[in-house]
Amino acid sequence: MKKKFRVVIIADRGKGEYIAKVMRLAFGRENVMESPRPEDLYGMVKLLNPTTVILSPFLFYRHNLQAEDINAFRKRWKFRVLTLYETEDALKYREFYKDLKPAKEYVAPTEYLTMALEIPKLCTTVYQPRKRPLQAKTQESIHRILESCGFHLNMKGAEFLQHALLRMYFDPSLHNNGGAATLYREIAEKKNTTPRIVQRSIQRFLETSLTAKSEEELRKALKIPDFYNFSPVNFGHFTQLFNTYFTILHGDPAQILKQPKKREIN
Repeated sequence: MKKKFRVVIIADRGKGEYIAKVMRLAFGRENVMESPRPEDLYGMVKLLNPTTVILSPFLFYRHNLQAEDINAFRKRWKFRVLTLYETEDALKYREFYKDLKPAKEYVAPTEYLTMALEIPKLCTTVYQPRKRPLQAKTQESIHRILESCGFHLNMKGAEFLQHALLRMYFDPSLHNNGGAATLYREIAEKKNTTPRIVQRSIQRFLETSLTAKSEEELRKALKIPDFYNFSPVNFGHFTQLFNTYFTILHGDPAQILKQPKKREIN
């Protein structure tokens, strides 16, 4: 199935309008939004969920919008960026937006029509879909299950626990004696803290984020029988049961990682 392109354009009014006209012919009116105001970016992205955003660093610099603001937003909505420099003089703003790491930089030629015809071509050729890593998919699944069980995932311990569950899923040997201590050290090194703080944060998270109702939801989600003496605040109990349930849902990671990659047909 051919990828459907949706494009948001934030550029100088004259150039932006011309680009939008041609792109609406290429991709359909409903798949293109255009504005000369950088502050419209967030609303337009939420409304259209674009595959590509074309923006003018000159306009964003004038409105004091930083590259890190755009990158944080892009991380959530997963669009590629093309930067459009309306003139060669505008290239001096490139330094302020180098962290955007655009898929392509484009210096607009003098003729609006030429520019409008070339940019749709860039939008279709720059995009190269990549498969998401298994680890990223697994991490999202863990997050969704914890969320559905009633956990409040805005606590620091939640991030530590999710990292521990992810590692234990791919390396079941960590369930053995000494595995928890190894995990605490790993997480502490990664997060620039101490193993003791990691342990206490996870314990505090398990103790405070579950209500009686949430514990009932957790038992249902992990299919734990009522007679089973399960303590959700016990790290060992929790991780073993979660890993068992997660493996039932998603399969044995050892077998998944051994599966041969499918040959791509050119």
